[in-house]
Amino acid sequence: MPSSLNPELASNQNGFSLIEILIAMAILALAMLAAAPMQFGAIRNNA
Repeated sequence: MPSSLNPELASNQNGFSLIEILIAMAILALAMLAAAPMQFGAIRNNA
């Protein structure tokens, strides 16, 4: 019997859900957007 049909086995599955992946990607995108102006400022000051 597949684990998706058996609730006892399905509750033991580990891994990331889609919403967790999307939240992690949003946090990473915000961090990259915050770091971009600092990078551009450093390049401009070094030139």
